[in-house]
Parts: sequence; structure tokens; C-alpha cells
Amino acid sequence: MAKKTSRPAPKKAAVPVAARSRYPAWLPGAFLVLMTILAYQRVWHAGFIMDDDEYVTGNLTLHSVAGLRRIWCDFNATPQYYPLVFTSFWLEYHLWGLSPPGYHVINVLLHTLAAILLWRVLARLQLPCAWLAAGIFALHPVAVESVAWVTERKNVLSAVFYFAAALAYWRWDEPSAAGGTKIRQRWRWYFFAFALFMAALLSKTVTCSLPAALLLVIWWKRGRIDMRDVWPLLPFFVAGIAMGLLTAWLERTQVGAQGPEWAFSFSDRLLIAGHALWFYAGKLFWPANLMFIYPRWQINAGDWQQWIFPAAAAALVAALLQGLAAAATDSLCINHSSFFRPAALCDEIPPCLGDRDSNAIFAGALPTASGNGGARKEFR
Repeated sequence: MAKKTSRPAPKKAAVPVAARSRYPAWLPGAFLVLMTILAYQRVWHAGFIMDDDEYVTGNLTLHSVAGLRRIWCDFNATPQYYPLVFTSFWLEYHLWGLSPPGYHVINVLLHTLAAILLWRVLARLQLPCAWLAAGIFALHPVAVESVAWVTERKNVLSAVFYFAAALAYWRWDEPSAAGGTKIRQRWRWYFFAFALFMAALLSKTVTCSLPAALLLVIWWKRGRIDMRDVWPLLPFFVAGIAMGLLTAWLERTQVGAQGPEWAFSFSDRLLIAGHALWFYAGKLFWPANLMFIYPRWQINAGDWQQWIFPAAAAALVAALLQGLAAAATDSLCINHSSFFRPAALCDEIPPCLGDRDSNAIFAGALPTASGNGGARKEFR
């Protein structure tokens, strides 16, 4: 009888040395945290400034449990109905009173966390320069106003929930999955994403752009959008529209965003929108002479030169949409990824209304993430 011989177990293929990460997985994130905190070190010693009296120092709702109840249940209790923002102030008031460093440190930490989450979102979308884009988001001078100003807690807090909601949604529905197949065991991620989105809306309602941004990514990654992609996002759209309408009503009736200074015709609004796009694009690429309040623009629909701005903006949007469609058709996801620009934080009123810099840095960081070089794969 022939003697049986056991076959040797197949050897596992060796991982090429070049494919191995030469850095610990935690190092890029740690470096991002360190450089962001160090960049904002001077903010730790800052004080309270304009509008901080209404939001913190003179805000009586921060003093008691009854005030906390009013923050959530009374639309007129605070300057704007962003209850999560004022709840964070309420907690801080009961921890360290009106000591400015505590409020500033929290703003810096929230901005740092937002940068980390943005990095992970872009890495999940397989953008090769994700870490570099997150670094630009963290350190760009345009972001300083949102981080260094206590009142702008709404920007940094809503950014954290916005990016976290996107990341949770992609855990439920992988953006590059063919046909948008869902794993039903992961429904908890869907509800978690919706809860985070609601938290973002309760921090600043401009985050209502999230479901549209998610659909744009799906179109970019899969080359099409069908009803299986739309139905899960309907609750997001409903919640975003409802909160947006509530905020618009409160801005008119409570904040005072009405009257002759707000009476713009449709043509005036087109000129404002077109000018704002190029104005903030310029600030992104050359962040000089930044200020709280810019001189008002003189809007004149009869001046043909002013129509150059909206015409150029319309041409740019058309070119981007055409390029996005071509990218989706050809499945050239990485090379065309600069067409993904959800403007989560590009929300402030432009200088024609005499307001402040927007947090437009997010829209500027995304094209950087789409580059094919510069950052190593380990930093994705």
C-alpha cells in the first residue's frame, strides 16, 4: 500500500517592501493634530470680542437649567436658533464660567477634529492627496475667523457633525459600490448618519447641503443615480429643507434680515452670487487683507461689466458638470475628482451686504485632494 505523503501548505505571497507603509498608521493623524494645535496656540490667550456678549458673556440662558430649556424650546431665547451651539456654551459656563481660554481651546479642538474627519472622508473616497487637503483646511488663514472667534462656534461644531455624518453614511452605503448595494446588517450606520446630520443642522443649518453632496459623490463614483440611491436620502432632504425654512423665517422676523437693505431684485442677486464666487476664490488662493467686514459692493444691473462675474461663474459650473459627467461615464474617478465641491461651509453673506469672511476654505481644499501626486499613499 502506497504511503500517503502530506502536501506542504502553500506559502503566503510576500508583501512587497514598496507596498508596506513606512510610517505607523497613527502618525499622519497625530501630525495633523499637532500642527493645527500649534498653529492656533495664540488663540488660547485671546479674549471675547464682537457679538460674544450676546452669545456668551451676556447670555442669561447659560446660567440655569431653565435657561437650557429655553435654548431648546424658545426660538427667541438666543440670537439664532442653534441649540447645540448654545448647549455647548451652557456646559462650558458651568465648567469654567466666563474664562475665555476654555471657550477658545474648545474651538481649536473642534476645528482639529473636523480636519481629521475631513481627511478620513477624502481617504474613503480614495483621493490620493486627502491628507494634504485636510492640512490645508486646518491651516488656511480663511479659517482663522471661525476658530479664533468664540461666536463662530457654530462653524467648527457643525463641520464636525457634517463630516462625521458623511463618514457614517459611507459606512452604510459604500460610494464606489457597483449598483449601490446596501449591507442590511449596517442599518445602524444609516440611523447614526441621520442623527449626526440632525446634530449638524442644530449647529448651523447651512449643513443642509449634505444630502445633495452625497448624491453628487454617488454620481461621480458610480456614473449614475437611481431611486435606490435617492430614497434613503429623502429624510435628509426633508429635515434640511424644514430647518432651512425655519432659519430663513427666524432671520427675517428675529434677526432683522429684511427691509430696504435686503430688498434685492433677481438680477441683483445674480450679480451678487457671481461676484461672491470669484471674490472668495481669490481669497482662497491669495488670502491677503482678510477682515471681519468688507466694504459693500456697488451693485448696478445696468453696468454690463458686472455681468462678467455671473457669466463666468455659469460657464465654470457648466464646464464642471460636463467634466463630472465625463468622469462618471469613463469611470475616471480620481483624475476628475476635483469636480466634487460640496460647499458645506461657504455660507456667509458676501461683502455686498457688509458681512464677514466665509469659511470657504473647505471648497478650496477639495481640488487639492484630487491631485495625483505630492502625497504618499501612506497618508491617505
